[in-house]
Amino acid sequence: MKHPAVSDARAMYERLEPQLKLCFLCLSIFPENEIMRKRSLVYWWTGEGFVVASSGEEVEEIGEEYFKKLCESGLLKPIYDGYIRSSHSCRLDPWIRWVAIDIAKETMFFDFDFDGKLSSGSPCQCP
Repeated sequence: MKHPAVSDARAMYERLEPQLKLCFLCLSIFPENEIMRKRSLVYWWTGEGFVVASSGEEVEEIGEEYFKKLCESGLLKPIYDGYIRSSHSCRLDPWIRWVAIDIAKETMFFDFDFDGKLSSGSPCQCP
């Protein structure tokens, strides 16, 4: 029987737009409690082709919106710097990270070993 928190995290993931799902699965490769910088994530997602400019919006603005939506969904935990109201970094709670790893395995987004470490033996089959 799965813990209710795992079911909740999976439900949060399922409600995401397809592009946000891809961005979220990228985070599964980070170590537990790793602090991730928003700018680095946005550049990474853009480089992977997960963030695409639309009419009137810059790619970076869209990537920042993706970051914000992932934080608002509860899948990312924003880290605030002092009195600044916007977050420039985030982290995954350990149980959400394990859900991300599990989904990444299921979808063959990345391949992980038994300990949740990225396996170098299998190619990523990114959509």
